[in-house]
Amino acid sequence: MENKLRQIKSYGRTVAKALSENQKNDLINYVNSFDFDTFKNNYKKFILEIGFGNGENILKLATENEEYGIVGVDPFKNSCIKVIRDIQKLSIKNMCIFNDDVKNLDRLFGEKFFEKAYILFPDPWPKKKHNKRRLINEDFFKWLVTKVFGEIIFATDNLDYFESVLEFASKYVNVKRIEDGDQLIANTKYKQKAIAEGRKCNYAVFCV
Repeated sequence: MENKLRQIKSYGRTVAKALSENQKNDLINYVNSFDFDTFKNNYKKFILEIGFGNGENILKLATENEEYGIVGVDPFKNSCIKVIRDIQKLSIKNMCIFNDDVKNLDRLFGEKFFEKAYILFPDPWPKKKHNKRRLINEDFFKWLVTKVFGEIIFATDNLDYFESVLEFASKYVNVKRIEDGDQLIANTKYKQKAIAEGRKCNYAVFCV
């Protein structure tokens, strides 16, 4: 598992455009000042979101589940800076943000650490030759299952991606295909975009 985990790679952009000095400083100051050990000790239950985008869902999770430690990981710097600023603006205490590849959580959080994990509208890489770039492949899923003891919530508007994930996920966990999953997650930017462009949002809950 360890060798395969090192092969997981983020193919998407890590920054949309050049960051301002204020943005860089916000990110650096957050990383340097946040005490992850204290954060872990302050909570007994944790929820993970991988690739939180504009933060609509993870901010909702934090405000509605104050007894949980909410962990967000996204390699995209612009997303992290936006959410860090939202955390500060809203005085949210129960969230930590990683501007990193999710595989590096392996060194910080033990097995069966998260009660839930969310992966919402990851890049589908729709061209067949790019399918190998998708975040959720079988090796990644097997690794994620070792970190979660409750549920993994997955959403995508790409049916091919959805079906492929359900096929290999069913080897390891119980799969619930949710026909109307709108209440499972916040009204995120990519969810709104899919609906506006006439694409069906597909939802599944993997019971670990």
